[in-house]
Amino acid sequence: MSVPKFDPTESDTERGSPLIVSVALVLVAWALLATAPALACDTALLVIDVQNLWLEEGDWRTIGGDHIVHAVGEVLRDAREASLPIVYVQDTSVAAAYAGAERLAFPEAISPQPGDLVFEKRKRDAFSNPALEQSLREMGVTRLIVSGMASDSCVAATVGGAIERGFDLAVIADAHSSGFGGRKAAFMNTIWAGWGIPLPMSADLDLAGYCPSVDEIEAEPPD
Repeated sequence: MSVPKFDPTESDTERGSPLIVSVALVLVAWALLATAPALACDTALLVIDVQNLWLEEGDWRTIGGDHIVHAVGEVLRDAREASLPIVYVQDTSVAAAYAGAERLAFPEAISPQPGDLVFEKRKRDAFSNPALEQSLREMGVTRLIVSGMASDSCVAATVGGAIERGFDLAVIADAHSSGFGGRKAAFMNTIWAGWGIPLPMSADLDLAGYCPSVDEIEAEPPD
């Protein structure tokens, strides 16, 4: 193998100086980082089973008096503004198996958007689908903000599943329902409060605070 000889009369530009190449690579890497999303979220919003099928009958108001679709829609808007990861859970159990795609879908007002994640489940606990936990771990999510229906069924089972797996969580007090004008939801809030689970009202929930920018993280003083 012949080895190229060094010519002292050849310029750095002609020779392809390692220093120039290194600087160029650093500049390219910096440009890529500058255009990448500057987010560091360890929190995701969970929307459980708010599907057309289950909304066909019953009084699906929350403790705040709003219909569950409106309540979840308000939280989704705030989550999207805060660039919070959004995870939908869709019931495809035996009870829903023959409902048809339209009835299994989420209402248009709160339907998943590009970038949102959707996980099907066949049991009450959303974590019965192992892909949910796997995806959350891969995203670095350690905290869940929970909304959806029904409060005393799939929401309660998923809250229990999250606790068993070591997730921190909060349940939005006025963004879940079991029908009956919010009375069952209020009962479940009482139980969860006894467990020490945070129950913020949607109006008091600062979702932007859960997803700080890189600049904000760097500005924090070291421990």
